Amino acid sequence: MEKDNFSVLVGAVVVIIVSLTTFFVFKDDKVKEDDKKIDEGNIQNVDGKNQDDVVFNYLKLENNGSNIIYSPLSMQYSFKMLIEGAQGETRKQLEKIVVKENLNNYKSINNKLSLANGIFLSDEYKDMINIDYINKIQNQFNAELMYDDFSDVGKINNWISNKTLGILEDIFKNEEINSETKMLLVNALAINMNWKNTFSEGSTNGSDFNGLIATTMKMVSKDNSISYYKDNEVTVLNMDLEELDDNKFMFSAVMPQGDLSEYINKFSVSKFSELLSKSIKASDTLNGIYLNIPKFSFVYDLKLKDDMISLGVTDLFDYEKADLSLINPGLFVSDIIQKAKIDFTEKGVKASAVSGTVISESSIPDYSDYEEVHINRPFLFVISDKNNNDIWFVGTIYNPNLWENDKENYISNSSDN
Repeated sequence: MEKDNFSVLVGAVVVIIVSLTTFFVFKDDKVKEDDKKIDEGNIQNVDGKNQDDVVFNYLKLENNGSNIIYSPLSMQYSFKMLIEGAQGETRKQLEKIVVKENLNNYKSINNKLSLANGIFLSDEYKDMINIDYINKIQNQFNAELMYDDFSDVGKINNWISNKTLGILEDIFKNEEINSETKMLLVNALAINMNWKNTFSEGSTNGSDFNGLIATTMKMVSKDNSISYYKDNEVTVLNMDLEELDDNKFMFSAVMPQGDLSEYINKFSVSKFSELLSKSIKASDTLNGIYLNIPKFSFVYDLKLKDDMISLGVTDLFDYEKADLSLINPGLFVSDIIQKAKIDFTEKGVKASAVSGTVISESSIPDYSDYEEVHINRPFLFVISDKNNNDIWFVGTIYNPNLWENDKENYISNSSDN
């Protein structure tokens, strides 16, 4: 079989609070030598042995002073499924960017947490695929096997929408997946969770954020679900999301006193763990803490193919060098994309229209009696699983929601009450 005769779409992942990681493979030119040049700068060498190698490198590679979100965990699922079909140098390169040998299992919880893997296989290609590979993906990742003629993307989009709690719809267009596509591997995961300690919409107003008037949520709390850390270099705010069975998720904002871009270049998982270990629970303070943090909502497309090439994964995209022979000889990947979306609101973190519970406060307290945590400059954020330290989402906020665009909603809600 000639390699030019194949086109493969590999992996789609939804993540987050919603992030979608989609992996497209079409007929394409091989990787140019210029594309392989790496600006090593502050990128850490990768060896696949620890999280510092892979989790924050993508943030450093795309550190351009704008809002970013991506999911390290979704990458791991998708890369791992690819690795099972790779051999030789292609496999070695992929292994460099996978953090863990064994991925943690997560059970889907209705309307709150979803994790699913799928294999869409072309009707005409099903007899040519290596059945051992299919069996391994089904057994190891509990993947659903579906056949499709790829003449219409409706079936694929419906599956993704269903597996992402209805958050992501119409992801693919017909020109992106067509009769030339032979295979589609999908890893979809999404979370839609409330805060353990919700904000009151009545306290939200416009406050300064690095020269912008941002829609800012405010709270006074002595709850043990909130913690903070402050020193001369950085301010950290941690807020727990609701517990679902054995799942305990946490949102962390890390705001340096200086330039965020410079701080990111030195940031690592070990540094993040250190900051968490130093954090103080609001319940352990004398009067509690007064905190404020802006709302934000945005979509981001990670330049994942470019990032992977910069990290040394090149053969996968070169039709003369790619070795995916454990799937079938002659396959290569022409593009890999991750799309992510997040809504950060008074009620929680989810990918949907903003909806929050209004809790009236009788008076405005004297905040001088509280420990103050103001997230009012550009910051990076991490959403992680407290039980096993899996990092689900990573991102930066430079441009939160503007009060000018949101205030009518709050004035309307206030007058309705």
